[in-house]
Amino acid sequence: MKCRLCGKGAQEIGGYLHRVNEKGVIGIWECRPNCHADLPFETNLLLAIAAEDDVPEAPATEMQNMKEK
Repeated sequence: MKCRLCGKGAQEIGGYLHRVNEKGVIGIWECRPNCHADLPFETNLLLAIAAEDDVPEAPATEMQNMKEK
């Protein structure tokens, strides 16, 4: 996992990586709160946990739509 903006991995940044696309497809990640952050570990952890609710769900497939009808 690397940030799509700066190309850094989770161990190279002073923030955390956040998924910016829906689940169910290959992940696209960005640094949070930004690519130049220098936050303490505890702050990163709390922000990452709070941000988990912000990831959009995968779009319904055609088969799922048919089953619901």
